[in-house]
Amino acid sequence: MPVKVRKQTFVLFAVLTIFLAANAVVMAVGVRPPLVIEMNVRPGDQREFEIHLTPGMTEELVDLTLYEPVQQLSGSLIYQLPTNPAFSATSWVTLEDEVVRVPPDAEGKVKGTLRVPYSAGGSHTVIIMVEPRPPRKSLPVSAFRYATRCA
Repeated sequence: MPVKVRKQTFVLFAVLTIFLAANAVVMAVGVRPPLVIEMNVRPGDQREFEIHLTPGMTEELVDLTLYEPVQQLSGSLIYQLPTNPAFSATSWVTLEDEVVRVPPDAEGKVKGTLRVPYSAGGSHTVIIMVEPRPPRKSLPVSAFRYATRCA
């Protein structure tokens, strides 16, 4: 009797928050496309991926944090830290570094690994929040988010 193997879709978003100071245009670190990484995997699979960070005008420290999307009753999505990481798809993702230094003249790279447990089923989405650390000066800051999706 043949065993049915369930195929899964895994979606990984890298969401980038760029900070712009009021009254001054600041070239901040960015994420080079693809902003969506789609993976068709089976339970027990392991896949590697890479996120490329484009340099800004100055050296920057960038934090990478795993979030999960939550759909509101209104239909809109919010991103939140997992309430129970052991039971979240965020526990399937391992990042090589959670803090990356991006120099002004070179692209930064972050390698990651997706390990799908044997008990997994369905489609799952994980958000990687890519956030440049704000400058040390206290300036008014506004945030813009760009999404990179990995499925």
